[in-house]
Formats: sequence, C-alpha cells, structure tokens
Amino acid sequence: MKLASLDDVFIGSSLLDMYCKSGFVSEGRKVFDEMPERNTVLCAIMISGYVGERMGKEALDVFEMMRREEEGLDKYVFTSVICALANPQFVDIGKQIHCFGVKNRWFVVVSVLNALITMYAKCRSLDDCLQVG
Repeated sequence: MKLASLDDVFIGSSLLDMYCKSGFVSEGRKVFDEMPERNTVLCAIMISGYVGERMGKEALDVFEMMRREEEGLDKYVFTSVICALANPQFVDIGKQIHCFGVKNRWFVVVSVLNALITMYAKCRSLDDCLQVG
C-alpha cells in the first residue's frame, strides 16, 4: 500500500515505530525505504526494530548506511547498534565498532559503555569486557 502521507516525517516515523514495536519489522522496512528523506530518528527506530527481532546484520546495515550518508549518529543509535552485535558471530564487527566509538569519543556516554560491556559479555569475550572504560 503506497501512502502519500509518507512525505510527512512525523507520520512516517510513527508508522515505522508502530510496525517495529509490533514485530512487523519487514513492513517497517518498507515504510523506511519509501521515506523520501531519512533522518537519525528514522534510522534509530529501524535499528531498534531489528535489535528487538535479533536481526543484527540488518541493524548493522542501517548503521553502515547512516555512516556512508553521513547521517548524524547519536548515543541512541550507537547504543542500539552495539546491542545488535551482542552475539558471538558479530564479535569482530563489534570490535571494529568499538574502535570507531573510541575514535569518535562515544565512550564517555554511560549507556554506550554499558552496551559495550554487555556485548562483550554475550560474545564470551571477557578479556575485552574488562578493558572497557
């Protein structure tokens, strides 16, 4: 269903949020892809939706898109993408994101530090976990 109202970022973000919180992330992605302009809020909602459904690769794809398009990253987006990587299969990518965060001074934010510690713990990388902070 094509909705003309997706031109309104507030309606689009509300619709995206509803789909993601209801577990209909694939429908949310359709809304996300149809938005004429994407901002940090839309990306954060999409990443959080993927995290909620344990779809780490997809969350990381949105994060990478934000970096390429130089969309403003904030502590919510950064925390969400770290949560998406809290799986042993993503530990190497998590370390890369950790380095990116150090370079960009994201680890002065407590929620980001907590997410990073949790990610390393869930990845069974306790030595890295102890190095955070």
